Amino acid sequence: MKYIFLILISIFICSFITYGQTAEEYVSRGLEKKNIDDYLGALEDFNLAIKANPKYSEAYFNKANIEVLESNYDEAIVDFDSTIKYNPNKAEAFLARGRIRLINLEYYRGAISDFNKAVEIGLKNSELYKYRAKVKEKLKDYKGAVEDYTKAIEIKDGKDITELYYQRAELKYKLSDYPGSIEDYNKVIETYPVNVSAYRQRGYAKSQINDFVGSIEDLDRAINLDSNSSWVFNCRGHSKFVLKDYQGAIKDLNKAIELYSNYGLAYLNRGLAKENLDDFQGAIQDYTKAIDIDSSDSWAYNNRGYSKFNLKKYKEAIADYTKAIEIDSKHPKAYYNRAFAKAMLDDFDGAVNDFTKLIEIDKNNSWAYNYRGFAKFNQKKYEEAILDYTKAIMIDTNHQKAYYNRAVAKYHLKSNIESINDFDTAIKVDSKNKYAYHDRALVKSALDDSGGAINDFTKAIEIDNNYSSAYSNRGVEYAKNKNYKEAIVDLNKAIELNPNNGLILVQRGYVKLILDNIQDACSDWSKAYKLGVEGINGMINKFCK
Repeated sequence: MKYIFLILISIFICSFITYGQTAEEYVSRGLEKKNIDDYLGALEDFNLAIKANPKYSEAYFNKANIEVLESNYDEAIVDFDSTIKYNPNKAEAFLARGRIRLINLEYYRGAISDFNKAVEIGLKNSELYKYRAKVKEKLKDYKGAVEDYTKAIEIKDGKDITELYYQRAELKYKLSDYPGSIEDYNKVIETYPVNVSAYRQRGYAKSQINDFVGSIEDLDRAINLDSNSSWVFNCRGHSKFVLKDYQGAIKDLNKAIELYSNYGLAYLNRGLAKENLDDFQGAIQDYTKAIDIDSSDSWAYNNRGYSKFNLKKYKEAIADYTKAIEIDSKHPKAYYNRAFAKAMLDDFDGAVNDFTKLIEIDKNNSWAYNYRGFAKFNQKKYEEAILDYTKAIMIDTNHQKAYYNRAVAKYHLKSNIESINDFDTAIKVDSKNKYAYHDRALVKSALDDSGGAINDFTKAIEIDNNYSSAYSNRGVEYAKNKNYKEAIVDLNKAIELNPNNGLILVQRGYVKLILDNIQDACSDWSKAYKLGVEGINGMINKFCK
């Protein structure tokens, strides 16, 4: 009996030891087990702690952390919920729950709420701001994300912050803050000078601020560290293209394509480089390859059309521009280019329609108004052309081409004074425009301002001493003033520069006739006749028989 009594006492004592522990003690023992990776044992202790005290927030918190380690995220969230329920100021619980929610896009906004609450409570934790920045980035709040990365960097105070600078640099790039992005990549490279991605991204950021030399230098470093990135070769090729190193660009783009044979953008860029070397056939081949890779690439069709245009294959060019427009009904360049191709086929109605469509897409496109005016001019709709040129000038008061074209249209309407005023403005905007001087001279001649006309022809010749029309028309003006020797000198020069222009030969023939040099006059007219000048037979029959 005494023996049985002792056993009962022993059982009672053991039970007391087992069930008499506090929740705090269970948590302490659970943490010890966690530290030796005994997660199952730790969970048992944390559950015992909760059983001992169902409102003990630390038990729920530590249990949730074990569940996170075991990837049991749903259970973890339930326990973090309980942690917060019993301790609403447990900032670490909000942070941890927010990190779990960050895994699933569906819970991003809940994650933001958790991180905000942790900040509100006063948690000074770099990870908190880093993870909130990640959520903001996912939600496309790039500015807010940059602010959080900045806060995380400040809290870290220079320790282990390379990743934070890198992430902030990427976001600044997305915000078009290219200088800021470059500064952050500088920080990354200072800490980690063999970071290939930092050189790549910094090089691309430099290209966005037109520092193409700097871009190439960074991409050179990236290639030295890793020569297997087709993207880097494509980017460096683009920078070389902008610097007009077309051969160098093609070499890089060849390498990009060698590394990735289906790199459509590299074919597109190589086509542009070949185009600028007047290798339009080679460009067409590259654009065709880009189309084979991605038949929805409107730019590949547009660019191929442009190369065909330069080969004078206007109908084929129009077909490509049309395909680009079918893919992207608001492709401004395709409408612009198709209009020009139609104009080359004398389809000015079609050109006007395309320029009109372009204006609908971009109502502030001064060039669209200017060229629609030019198409209308070719339809002899001078008043309508003037309206379009005027609209172009309203958009861009320094639109030299629009002033010039409006002046020509006004000349055709015999509004000569107004025409001269527009030529004056065109010359003021661009004092090296030889055509403006030449055509203003024609208007002055029509107004019997022979001296002014000669001065303008002379100015055009000073700008371009091989300007055949300026010599021939100045020669005619000299002849009108009976300065025949000067006229002959100018007409001789015009014929030297343009020996197949029969009209100049006719003009020189008239001057020679006035000088009683009938034999030479007949020689000029005969050559003009052979060149196809009509209406000269009467002079030949009258003076040369």
